[in-house]
Amino acid sequence: MGLQSATGMLGLLAVVGLAVALGIGFAGFTVSAALGSGSAAVTQAASFIFFPLTFLTASFVPLELLDGWLSVAAKFNPITYVLVAMRNTLSTGWDATALWQGFLACLLLGIAMYALAVYGLRVRTRRT
Repeated sequence: MGLQSATGMLGLLAVVGLAVALGIGFAGFTVSAALGSGSAAVTQAASFIFFPLTFLTASFVPLELLDGWLSVAAKFNPITYVLVAMRNTLSTGWDATALWQGFLACLLLGIAMYALAVYGLRVRTRRT
């Protein structure tokens, strides 16, 4: 499709790894909604809560150019660090700091979401 990765095939694998790790973290939120509510409608609606987070990132503009509340929101949004790591890996080359921040953001998101899922499971099993 014309993508010329600055880091070659290994960089593409790193980007796919980041995408998978981010997806696993997002899945944890919907799993927690499913376990906590027991409702398919709530589970589907939960995925829409995360959708706006994609736009509160530095996905379209570098973080340095964001201003005001959007800059603050992007700095606290874990997706920002994942996108920066992906962008740098593909366009400028290996950036160890950005990669570690991206993988750490995925890890923290995954831990938080699956901790929420375990809590949802505990609540759900107490009710029955």
